[in-house]
Parts: sequence; structure tokens; C-alpha cells
Amino acid sequence: MRKNTLYYLPIFFIIAISNILFNTFFISLLLAGVVFILFVESIKKEYYYMLILAISTFLIIENTHGFKPFLLSFISFFIYFFIIPRIKHILSSNMLREIFYIMLFYIMIFIIHIFSNDFDISSYFIFLINFILDTIVVGVFI
Repeated sequence: MRKNTLYYLPIFFIIAISNILFNTFFISLLLAGVVFILFVESIKKEYYYMLILAISTFLIIENTHGFKPFLLSFISFFIYFFIIPRIKHILSSNMLREIFYIMLFYIMIFIIHIFSNDFDISSYFIFLINFILDTIVVGVFI
């Protein structure tokens, strides 16, 4: 069985470039939840090249936003191995599960952002807008 991950290469490239360009503007973590969903899918289906692309995209996002290297990858591994197995038994709809996974991912990033930076209300709205954008992209396109 051949595993083709070439389809996902433009998605990772667009997300990485948009995070580099939009870092100074309003939208902060643009489409990090989409990368997280693709990260989870790459682990499930054992697409290791796609996993490398997801980790490298996370590294670009971390570098542009001042997080420690491999922090988003660590959060993704933690959610995948410890939280997702418990959620699978609770939620039966795949779409609701993916939205819940994105919500957990953004909550973890938000908690780390609060501990590393001082809290302001604008960062809360930026995370909320990014969650809504990622939910729309995952719901419509992926």
C-alpha cells in the first residue's frame, strides 16, 4: 500500500508562509489547529513524511511567535497519547471530535501563553478568532 503525502505539502507550505507573513498583523497562530489535525492523522495512518512536515511547520510557528522549540509538537503528542483515547469513547461524531481536539489544542497553547507572557484581553480574542478560523477550515475543507 502506497502512502501519498504530496497532497498535504502545499497545505503545510501555505500555513508556514502565512504564519511568517501575518506574525506582525492581527492574526497570531493562523491555522495551527489545522496542522494539529494533520499531525494527528499522520500518526494514526503512519504517514511519517507528513509527520515531519507537521513538526517542521510547528517549528516555524514556534519560531515566529516566540515559543520554545518543539513545544507545539510536545503538546500535540501529549494530547494524542493521553487525551484523545479518552475522548474517543465519549464523542461518536468524527467532526465533533476534531473540533474538540482543536479546542483542547488551543486551550493548552493559551495556558502556556499566559504563563510565558502577561495576560491581556486581546490575546484571548486572538486565540478565539484562530479557533473559529481553524474550525471553519477543518469543517469545510478537510
